[in-house]
Amino acid sequence: MRIPAEVFQILFNNAFDAIFVIDEALHTIIEANAQAAKWTGYACDELIGRSVDRLFPRQNGIGPPLTSGTPKNSDQPGWSRLQLLTKHGQTLDVAVAVSRIQFDQAAVLMVIAREPGTVASHDPGGQDRSGTWAEEESFPTIVGQSEKIRHVCRLIGSVAKSDVTVLIHGESGTGKEVMAHAIHFHSHRVRGPFVRVNCAALTETLLESELFGHVKGAFTGAVRDRHGRFKQAHRGTILLDEIASMSLSGQAKLLRVLQEKEFEPVGDSLTIRVDVRVIAITNGDLVKAIDEGTFREDLYYRLNAFPVRLPPLRERKVDIPLLARHLRIGNSKALLRRQLGSVPPSAPAAGHPAPAAIAAPPARCDSPAGAHVRKAESGLARPVQAAQNGGG
Repeated sequence: MRIPAEVFQILFNNAFDAIFVIDEALHTIIEANAQAAKWTGYACDELIGRSVDRLFPRQNGIGPPLTSGTPKNSDQPGWSRLQLLTKHGQTLDVAVAVSRIQFDQAAVLMVIAREPGTVASHDPGGQDRSGTWAEEESFPTIVGQSEKIRHVCRLIGSVAKSDVTVLIHGESGTGKEVMAHAIHFHSHRVRGPFVRVNCAALTETLLESELFGHVKGAFTGAVRDRHGRFKQAHRGTILLDEIASMSLSGQAKLLRVLQEKEFEPVGDSLTIRVDVRVIAITNGDLVKAIDEGTFREDLYYRLNAFPVRLPPLRERKVDIPLLARHLRIGNSKALLRRQLGSVPPSAPAAGHPAPAAIAAPPARCDSPAGAHVRKAESGLARPVQAAQNGGG
């Protein structure tokens, strides 16, 4: 029996390992699976045509590249411990095996990368050299090396594989939605939908229909059946943004879904059950809102099953150079001095030069603009655009 090509594609994209198919002559990626995209931070189409030697750089510029010494026989590929360079300049320890596959006129290399702890590797002295990748997850979409952001990553790594409800709180612009995406993409629900709901935009009249859907004729203007956000998020993750702004009646309806995993669309008596992971984010003080009578205490304890606090940028200034490098202006002293004031040096990511420290009064980093990632990025981007356009 021959297995259809589309089945092989499904297997390829559902593999636990990150898989790269390489043009042997050009050392460029010609195919990559979903796990490869997840680990590197690139989309699959961004990986196509990229040099594999840039993803797996030589250690401190020393040693052979990944594709040298490739075994001519693919039956017994050997495993090596290497570092994978992500889109945002972070490094991830991985175990890598390279196999060579010969076709009629050409050959390709199949590079398989996996967590080093899953590969039993011993040196001649018998010392186990397995990695400790699981001790601290790597999140390519999260830019930072400070202990506070590493702590957040450890929390996310510990909760991502479960279905527990997560409450992410922090000041405006600290990256709460980025963290929610990281939880989803490191969970077993990664192939399911990720549905965001802006609770602040839902009026009292629209909330129930938006969350739970409605049937045709349920109210004036309901000309057809419509699935609500919870139905759309079935077998995936729903993100409830600005949860503190939800009305008390809406909170009561949400509480039932969290408790029973079921609801009825507006105008229908049919109960619908859903399998949804809930993540809520807020920049408000929910405990204070409970005291003021604007937020239900029972809903708070349901949402707060696993709390994650995101520190503002002023509490992790060491990450500012990395954020600047992420915007490709890490070495622009004048622009950084103008926008952020004093920027402390940080440990450079592998393969990147350390950004220069800037001698300027540090007060600006303690200002509200210096407190948030989004505001800092916006402030950095404007002068860069002006410089590119010839402005002062």
